Amino acid sequence: MDSRLEQVIKKQEGLIAALEKQHAADQRLITSQKKLLQAQQEKAALLEKEKQALLDAGNEMAAANEKLEKICTEQQELLTSFSRIFSEK
Repeated sequence: MDSRLEQVIKKQEGLIAALEKQHAADQRLITSQKKLLQAQQEKAALLEKEKQALLDAGNEMAAANEKLEKICTEQQELLTSFSRIFSEK
């Protein structure tokens, strides 16, 4: 009976050791996944900042384009006026 009990205890100790190894491996995996998640969140934050910078640049370009269109329209009107003045003479 003692030898069977010792065998059961040894098997349980082996099982416990294997479970502890598995637990340690799982903890390393969890830690790795947490680091990966944090890196992805940081990347997302950087991409969000880049997106905002691109939106701001796009808005600035749109405003500059509006000014340029206004200048072109004014120049066209001026050229039309000059054409009328010179065609009358």
